[in-house]
Amino acid sequence: MVVWGEYIPPVLMTVIKEFMTLKEVAEYLQLNERTLYKWVQKGSIPASKLGSTWRFRKSEIDIWVETKKNTHKKQKKGDNRK
Repeated sequence: MVVWGEYIPPVLMTVIKEFMTLKEVAEYLQLNERTLYKWVQKGSIPASKLGSTWRFRKSEIDIWVETKKNTHKKQKKGDNRK
């Protein structure tokens, strides 16, 4: 059990820092919090509800961003509109 104020092993601190709040993710992605919340409600972005608040794993958000970036490149590449 972790008691605040005591030594927290680096491995545990990494896990604790891994989770982000909706506000932190909105700032990280430079989005409006409402936009992010809508995406969460639709299931468009990876998130977990812990109690009454949404939490996000930074690693999952980074992977999601890369996936979206790669999808966008593929669509642009195959787009033959003039």
